[in-house]
Amino acid sequence: MSQLVCREIEESELTAYDEMARNSGVIFAQRSWLELLGGQTTLLGLFDGSSHLQGIFPIRVVRRLGLKALLRPPATPYCGPYFSEQILNSRSALQSCRFFLNGICDYIAAKRPAVCCLTFDPAVSDALPFRWNRYK
Repeated sequence: MSQLVCREIEESELTAYDEMARNSGVIFAQRSWLELLGGQTTLLGLFDGSSHLQGIFPIRVVRRLGLKALLRPPATPYCGPYFSEQILNSRSALQSCRFFLNGICDYIAAKRPAVCCLTFDPAVSDALPFRWNRYK
């Protein structure tokens, strides 16, 4: 497995995001869906050593009554994560998924939200990084 990095997607990488969201076959990850519902959505990405997008995870950061909350986007049953075919078909798919979930945990910890309510794609069967970081 090459070196993987989890970070926010930059403006120049939105085309790659759109392509991966379309290829995932799930409308809820597509920017057209997320923009339709309004609100501030942050797009997290999993990148390989060559800076190619390998995974995506949309998350909404809001402030309510002075408290920061990290939520799934409105009218969206789950956030993901969604992966490229290259990751899904590799021997290290589970390891890559865990790495991405760890990166999401680190992102959440850095934002220091009062409330965090995320729902994962039913295809994600291993959420151990969240258990290890004491999320319920």
